[in-house]
Amino acid sequence: MKTLTLAIALLLSTSAYAGIWPGDTEETGSWKKLEQGVALVDLSEGSGPPAEVGARVSVHYTGMLSDGTVFDSSVDRGVPFEFRIGDHQVIRGWEDGVVGASVGTKRRLIIPASQGYGDRATGPIPPGSTLYFEIEVLGIVLPRRAPTQMADSDPGDFRSDKTGLLLHDLQVGDGRKPVEGERVCVDYHGWMDGQLVEHTYARESCQWFRYEEGKVIDGLYLAVRKMKEGGVRQVRVPPELGHGKDHESIPEHATVMYEITLVEARPKSN
Repeated sequence: MKTLTLAIALLLSTSAYAGIWPGDTEETGSWKKLEQGVALVDLSEGSGPPAEVGARVSVHYTGMLSDGTVFDSSVDRGVPFEFRIGDHQVIRGWEDGVVGASVGTKRRLIIPASQGYGDRATGPIPPGSTLYFEIEVLGIVLPRRAPTQMADSDPGDFRSDKTGLLLHDLQVGDGRKPVEGERVCVDYHGWMDGQLVEHTYARESCQWFRYEEGKVIDGLYLAVRKMKEGGVRQVRVPPELGHGKDHESIPEHATVMYEITLVEARPKSN
């Protein structure tokens, strides 16, 4: 994924040219100043849910210096720029300045050097530069939400297997069963003493891994066995099949309850 820095680097060999904005920027519209010093104003409002930390956004932008020199523009390239808010793929001023915008929002940002490139030069951008951006939000993919609890199950619903797991199928899938060595994609959330201790929902999609022993914790590897795509399974993972000492939120000797969804099992040829 390109970063904003890399996108700027694409234009370092081209000659900069003068743009229309900035000018008497503080007199245009109703500017809002954020805590870290970024100023913003919306030229037009968008619609739909606003961008938030964790969202993936697609934007067109034009970046300018205080004299109106354009140093980069996705509009000129005809290729929108995508990044995920909070992943530090862009300068801090962008991280803060895009939050709250909706699809269709056109926004101007004035980013102080402390929230931009600081005291270092970046191609045509001199050290200590205040940066001026005009952006248009083209798309937003909001982050997924982790479940707030596990589905209710009675202790009698669970069956034991020879590995030490307790299993309960909430939903039997109707797709393929994973085969050793294939890539599988799962979603899961794990609970200990009523607290969520790990999950895959911070990702944009389910977690892919090769279905082989040693690629994930033994409890997860064994729990997926004999599941079918679309299946949802609860599993009690004892400490000897868990993370051991390798997880900061789960004690070494803890038993964890997981709810696992097998989203896809992809044949090796794919």
